[in-house]
Amino acid sequence: MTNSWIINAVIMLVFLLLGGGVTVGGLYVKNPFSDWLKQELIEDRYIIQRFNQLQSYHAATAVLAVKKGDKLTGATLRGASTKANEFFGKRAESKDLTDKNGQELMNLLREWMNPDDYDAFLKDQNKLFAQYGADQEAHAKVPVIFNDKHPNGSYRHGIFLPVIVSLGSEEKKKSDESEQILEITYLDLKPFIPIVEKYKNSPDRLGESKA
Repeated sequence: MTNSWIINAVIMLVFLLLGGGVTVGGLYVKNPFSDWLKQELIEDRYIIQRFNQLQSYHAATAVLAVKKGDKLTGATLRGASTKANEFFGKRAESKDLTDKNGQELMNLLREWMNPDDYDAFLKDQNKLFAQYGADQEAHAKVPVIFNDKHPNGSYRHGIFLPVIVSLGSEEKKKSDESEQILEITYLDLKPFIPIVEKYKNSPDRLGESKA
């Protein structure tokens, strides 16, 4: 009985700390301590720590994005998975990428891309972040296409599409400026190409009527 009471008490405490709020007389009351705890101790710090230790099939990163009005004014890498380190030409356990800005990261990729591929990728990324700054849906259309110069042999001639996987909560710093943690993953497209081709050539492919 005692153990059961303790377990129930712990569960209630967790709901108190992490729950968004409670409903009293039909009125929903927010839990400000919960919001602070999730923001300060769980969300941003957890995301960054998780990406610095993450084992993933894809290159996953945590990026701090700063917006002023409807424009992105800065993007800084705060966390990277082991695959992301290798993607950017570093050792798996490296910390060299931390705090690099968007231009510095682009310059790394430029070394291992053909000029036409890089120019197309850069143009698409500028468009994507302009859409993000304007609070529009932002989806990359042009992938990173590596040539044969990448320092890691397994990435040579690879094709990787950057995808904004999730948007962290937006924290206002000033009336017109905010910061947000973005989870950006560079998907290795080669394993997906046969799958896409299969559905593309199938008469019953997704989104098409069987009539």
